[in-house]
This record gives sequence, structure tokens and C-alpha cells, in this order.
Amino acid sequence: MTFGIIYLACSIAASLGIFFLTPMHETPWTAAFIVLMIPVGYLICFLFTVIYIAFVNYVIFKPTRRSKPSKYAIWMIHETCTQILFLMGAHVKKTGMARVPKKGNFVLVCNHLSDFDQFAVLSAFAKYPMVWISKPENFKFPLIGRWIAKASYFPINRDDQIQGVKTIQEAAEFAKEGKYVVAVCPEGTRSKDHLLHEFKPGAFQLAVGSEKPLVIVALRNTYKVPKNLFKRRTQVYVDVVDSIQPEEYSTMTLNEMAARAHQSIAEWIGE
Repeated sequence: MTFGIIYLACSIAASLGIFFLTPMHETPWTAAFIVLMIPVGYLICFLFTVIYIAFVNYVIFKPTRRSKPSKYAIWMIHETCTQILFLMGAHVKKTGMARVPKKGNFVLVCNHLSDFDQFAVLSAFAKYPMVWISKPENFKFPLIGRWIAKASYFPINRDDQIQGVKTIQEAAEFAKEGKYVVAVCPEGTRSKDHLLHEFKPGAFQLAVGSEKPLVIVALRNTYKVPKNLFKRRTQVYVDVVDSIQPEEYSTMTLNEMAARAHQSIAEWIGE
């Protein structure tokens, strides 16, 4: 949101500056020029942001994961994801936010439909500093790999069960400190058929170990964002469908927690 306001303000200022400082104000198509320059200026501002992100990623940031999160990196990731969705024609509609704790942090789980799931969640939960448990390959991804390392995202090796347990335990201790929301997709991988698949119970140890509320989110239509690019706007839904307090899940097994989260999402999305 902040980037959007800055981009828009810069675009309008540049358009008016060109208008008043050049002979263009004497031409009959002045209004059309100003209207055209605003979106062009917006895109130019975003392009400069991408160049800055690339420069910092490759020149300034180190590839090693930071143990203490950088608030600046988290904020930049939030803002950039929001802008990317906007420029790709996606509109994020969020519901059920009353189920989100008003004070303190929490653990968030959601279904995994596409590479744009994280973008949608970050956009919907813009005021909540958030880190994710993510696959190691993302830390080598062009432009953003070192940014998410700087933000202290947690790489989890899905092929090494022992290492995966250690990552969940580390993330739980991190969440227990109460400063940041920690998010994970309990399916473990992206759904290639866009259907809801089995939840891995081990992911819910993140909530149990942190002793924080568990917020369950259902995502819809995120996989349509790239498909609809340049064709139509995509309505993306981020729905908080359930939440479980520590005193409630203290009597539940991990399998029961996984089953409840899975059922809550399945019922909401109609599967």
C-alpha cells in the first residue's frame, strides 16, 4: 500500500511537471497526455524498485540466513508482493479477519494453490510482520533469495524428516518470542491440480511448540493470476475460516489439529 501511494504521487507530480514546464500545455491533447503518463510513471517507479531489489540482493545482502529478522526486509517483501499482485491485475478480498487475534502474534496455515499464495497472504495481512517456512530452492531464487534470508524465513528440507523436525522446532521457538507471525503450508508442496490435499500433521507442531493461536486460512483463485494476465482482473480470496486457541488444541493431537484445519478449508472452498 505504501509503495502504491508513493508511485501514484510521483506519477502525478511528474505528469504535471512535464505539463507545466514544457509547451505541452499548449496542445489540445493535454488531458490525454496526463492520463497516459500516470500509469506509465507508475510502471517506471516499480521498475526502479525492481532494480533496487536486484542490486541489494546481489551486491549488499549475503546469502546466509539471518538469525534475527530484518524489519526492513520483511516490510519490503510485503510491499513488493502487494504491488506485483496489483500490477498483474489481481484484487485481494479478505474475510473473517475477526478470527485473527487482536493482540500478539500467531501461527498461520493455509492451502497451497500456486506460487502467488504467499503474495496474497502477505497482502491481506499487511499489518502483521510475517515470516514463512519455505523450501530451500526459494533462497536461491533470482532477485528475492537473499531478501527472504535477510527476513529470516525458515528453509525446510522436505526430503529429510529429521532436519524438517528441527526446522519446525526452531520456527516454533522463534514464534514463541511473540514478535512475528510464522506461516506454513501444511500440504508441504504446491497443489498441481488446484485441489486440497492431505495436511502433514508435523506442521502443526509449529503452533503447539510456540503456544500461540493457530489461524487457518483458505485461499482461492491464486493460481488464476498468471492465467488471467493481460486478459481480465482476478479476484483472489483470502478467507480466515477458523482459529484454534492454545487452551483448545492442548487437548488435541497433531492429527486432530491437521484434520480440523483441513476440514475447515475444505468446507469453505467446497471440496
